[in-house]
This record gives sequence, C-alpha cells and structure tokens, in this order.
Amino acid sequence: MKVMSARFRKCVVGASFFFLAVFSGPAIANVPWEAGERYALIVGINDYQNDSVTDLNCATSDAKLLKETLVKKGDFSEENIFLLTSDGTGESDRPSLTNIVFRLEWLREVVGPGDTLVFYFAGHGVSIDSETFLLTEEADQRSRGTLMISSLRGSVLNELLKSAGAQNTLVLLDACRNDPTAGRGDKSNTLSPTLARGLVFEPLPAAAQGLERNTATVFACSEGERSWEWGDKKQGFFTYFLAEALQKGAYDGDGNATLQGLVGYLREKVNSAAIREANQPQTPMLRYEGPGAERWILAKSDPTSPTNNLAVLNKAQLIARTEAAELEARRSKEALSIAQGEKVVAEAEKEILVKQDALKRAKDSGRDVKRAEDELEFAQDNLKLAREDQSANGQRAASTDNLFQRAKTQALAVDTAKTLYGLQEQNADVSALEKQLVELRGQVATSEKAAKTAVERAVRAEQQVAKLEMELAAKWEGRALGKRPTRRMRREDLWNVVNPGAEEADSL
Repeated sequence: MKVMSARFRKCVVGASFFFLAVFSGPAIANVPWEAGERYALIVGINDYQNDSVTDLNCATSDAKLLKETLVKKGDFSEENIFLLTSDGTGESDRPSLTNIVFRLEWLREVVGPGDTLVFYFAGHGVSIDSETFLLTEEADQRSRGTLMISSLRGSVLNELLKSAGAQNTLVLLDACRNDPTAGRGDKSNTLSPTLARGLVFEPLPAAAQGLERNTATVFACSEGERSWEWGDKKQGFFTYFLAEALQKGAYDGDGNATLQGLVGYLREKVNSAAIREANQPQTPMLRYEGPGAERWILAKSDPTSPTNNLAVLNKAQLIARTEAAELEARRSKEALSIAQGEKVVAEAEKEILVKQDALKRAKDSGRDVKRAEDELEFAQDNLKLAREDQSANGQRAASTDNLFQRAKTQALAVDTAKTLYGLQEQNADVSALEKQLVELRGQVATSEKAAKTAVERAVRAEQQVAKLEMELAAKWEGRALGKRPTRRMRREDLWNVVNPGAEEADSL
C-alpha cells in the first residue's frame, strides 16, 4: 500500500460543501440548460490559526482544482467564481468567517431565478448538541460559545443559500477526514447520521417562486465512513475523481455529464481507489430533490473533442461486455439442452430395443404382429426426430459459441482502444497497442464471418427438424394410434395414448 496522508477532513460540516449548484438542468419550463448564470464560492482551508484545530494537507489544492475544472468544463466564467483559500494573497481572499458570510450575502443579491450556485467547502467541521459548524480559518472550538462566534453554523449557511433563490443548487460535502482536535489528527472521524442531516441543503418550496428546482447534497463518504486524502496525488480522493468525472469520465454517449452519471462515477472510482490506496471504504452519498437527477446536466462536451470520443468508447465498452455476458449465458443454456437431448436420444434408442423385443415375441407366439410393427416404426421415427433435434441443438450451440467468441474479441478490442486513447492523451508510445488493435479488428471480422455461416447452418437445421415433424404428423394422421404424441409427453402418457390399458406397461 502506498504511503497515505491519512488525515481526514472532519466529517462534520464538511469539507466539500460543494454546492455544485446544478451546473445546468431544467428549472423554468422550456429553459435550456445553457440558460442562466453560474456562480461559485469555493473554500479550502489547510492552515488553521488556532492551535486547537489540526491543519490539513489537501483542502487548498482541492479547492483550486475544482475552480479550474468549473471554468474548463462547467461553463463558469472566472469572474463568477470566488476562491477563498489558506494561501490567498489578499485579505479578502482568506477563508475567514466574515469573508465567507460577506460573499454569500453578496451572492444572495446577485443570483436570480434560472441561475446556478456552487458552494464548495474543504476543511473541518464539527457537531455539538446536534448543531453543525464549518470551521473557518479562525475557528475556536474550545466551547460551543466560541464555535458560534468563530465558525460558520450549518443552519446559517443553509439560510444564506436558500435566500439566494438559485434554481440549481448542488452541495458536495467532503468533511470526514482527520479529527479537528489538535493532537488527535489520526483518530477516526466518520460521518454520522446527525452530521448528514445537518448538512443536507433544504431549498425553498418550488411554489415560492414558481420554479422547478434542482437541489442536491453529495457527501464524500457514506454514514459510518470517513473521507481520505491521497498523498501521492496531493488531493482528496473525492475531489480528485470529481474533477476527473467532469473533465472526461462521467460523460454519456450524448456528451452530457449528468448528476446521476457523476454520482455513479464517484461511487465506483472513489471507493475503488480508497480501498486500494488506503485499505478503507469511502463511498460518496447523494441526497437529491428535483425533477430527475438524470436530467440535471452538469457539463457538456464538444462533440468533436477527445472527451466525447471517450464517452463513445465507454458506451461501446458497456455494450460489448453486456453482449458477451448475454451470449455466455445463452451458451450455458444450450449446453444444458444438448445434455438433455442426449438423454432423449438414449431413451429413444432404448425404446426401439424394447419394441424390437416385443415384435419378436409377437412373431414367436403367432399373434398379430401389426400393432407391434406399428409401435416399432413409431419408435424409430421418434429416434430419428430426437437425433435431428439434437443435431439442431449442436448447430445452435456452435453458432452461439462463435458469436460469444466474436463478442469477447470485440470487447477486448474496445478495451484496447480505450487504453490506447488514454495513452495517446499522455503522449506515450502506443505503437504496440495500435498493432494489437489492428489484429483484434481482423479477428473480429473473421469471427463475424464464421458466426454468420454458423447461424445459417443452425437455421437450416431448424427448418429440417420442422419439415420432419410435419412429415411425421402426416404419416400418423388417421392411424389407429390416434393423434401423434409429442416428444415432451412422459413415456407413461405415451403408452396410454398408443394402447389404453396397462396390461403391457412392463414392456416400457
């Protein structure tokens, strides 16, 4: 396991209050996602002035990464993003309580219906007596009273954001890293139900302004977990993959990064990396209210950009893997059919031996052998049908196996193309992969041709079986045996149809 910065941002209030304000999404009827202004207040605190609060490592770099991502991919104007970090050059750029409250009040006056608001807080948070506090840089947590006058209360933040009246507001909370109490930075600090409830943004009712609102709070971890910093990347896992998702990872085949796609991407990537690097689970959690998370578009890609190419590759990869899985299941089912068919053939062969013996006994006893001959002929036709059916089963299985091998090769080709795409972005040597991709494409073309031939053979076999069944039905029509029984009927039922009564049941 790589060396980690295991210092967690206090789960409480949370570090990433990333009110990623619905970068888009329908709000007023018929208003496209591009409509409205986008505003963001981003706060990242590494260095706390009070010795009673533990410093952090990656909160400031997380805040800067988010700003850069919102400008590049979220369609935010740089002048509409306000960044307050520990290394801010001016006094107004510091992450103090007064600066945060002032900027939230300013946004309250500027943000209007149809606009989007993002609030991101990377730092410590605490909860005392069911009340939540975001620890600003001058926070003093010696008592509840000192917290109230030196930190941003969760209820105050909620009211300020609510009064801003943005149509789209998204909250991302990356709060549960290390314990904020100085000297206890390595202690566990998990997200509790109380913290989660205290940090969920509660918007004004839609009826208040006649708007269809999107509001969401995304926590960097689930209840009972904590949020980790990635020492090698000098970022928190949550914000690292949040930026990656908006830059290239969470786009669908239409080139849209939706809230639903973003959260799905975060849950998979963050948890996987946290387990791999920190040996700890970390699964982001969403609380949403609105017309549909799948309709909330956070960013759009240029249809001609490499990002959109990656989205197409992601979609192709999913399709190829799904097709291979479905064909593998069908192949297993057809293998079972072949095994069952072999049993039917064996039973039909045994039936012929029984009927041949019955015919011999009829001849030896001088009885009328007509019925015994008819029964033997019927058994022989049954065996012929069973063998034809088994042949069709085999050809179907061969066809499915060819299709499965093609699907596996196709999936491998897509995986290789995706890897090639990633290496090309890094300007790496891709000649070997390019050669492998050409070979795989040739294999796909060859296997597709073979699969087509196998399918045609399977269709012909099915037609032969259908023709045989029609011939048998016509052959037995009008005979004393009556309606020809189907092969699915149990042997006991077959005897009852052929010869009502049980006096010769032993011969079966």
